[in-house]
Amino acid sequence: MSHPRCQDRPVDPELAGVIGRVQATLIGAGRVAVSFSGDPQSALLLTIAARALGAQRVSLLLDPIRPPAPGDDALAQEIASELGCRVLRTWSPGQARPTDVAHLPIDTVAYCAAVDAPGRVPVRTVDRQRVLFPFVEAGVRLTEVAACAQALGVSAQRLPNGRRAADGA
Repeated sequence: MSHPRCQDRPVDPELAGVIGRVQATLIGAGRVAVSFSGDPQSALLLTIAARALGAQRVSLLLDPIRPPAPGDDALAQEIASELGCRVLRTWSPGQARPTDVAHLPIDTVAYCAAVDAPGRVPVRTVDRQRVLFPFVEAGVRLTEVAACAQALGVSAQRLPNGRRAADGA
């Protein structure tokens, strides 16, 4: 049974095409962890992945490179819970280095860079996992990310829980 937040809701046909292209990049990805940095772009990719693959096959991966900022863990748990996904952590309190991503029960790590805003996405080498950039692979631009986020209830100003990102959720 699909989580209510992951069920389809009507969207404009052009945006449905964009979402479909992103979903197509996830086909065959197995168990996916979306690298989550607390921004709406991460929440959108998590939502699209959960809709495409089912929430049971998608996890929210707290930023695997940097220790989480105060409140990130609670925000991640809230968003993942709304989607029916679980949270994976590579950092523990007081830990000097993260746990290697290769030890997590996932097949693929998905990062949220867009075509026109690739950013500096530090990909750690993983032996047995695939690394994906679904927005880039689907040719999605930031304007399309914002439009899709709004259509799916994850607008550029609000996270899935309806709080503004500036509120610190």
